[in-house]
Amino acid sequence: MLERLLEGINISEYLLEYVNDWLEYKKERNFTYKETGLKNLLKSVQEKSQQHGDEYVAACIRDSIASGYQGITYKAQSGRPIGNGQDSEWVERWKNA
Repeated sequence: MLERLLEGINISEYLLEYVNDWLEYKKERNFTYKETGLKNLLKSVQEKSQQHGDEYVAACIRDSIASGYQGITYKAQSGRPIGNGQDSEWVERWKNA
């Protein structure tokens, strides 16, 4: 299934090694990607690689595995998760309660 899904995706061999590491890690945690989930994972990796480069995505995958995360956490260069820097509405309400 992976080979077929990779046909429309542009991921380098270098980065594909990290994707395979991620899939093996998920398998060890008794999680198996179904086709839709795997397709979206590959698209996400491709998009992040185009935006930030292969080394960035590889480091995020490696760090996510090392931290035992359920998903890949993409981090800003400061090391904090990428976001808009603003709290969501429910966090603001919680802070002001």
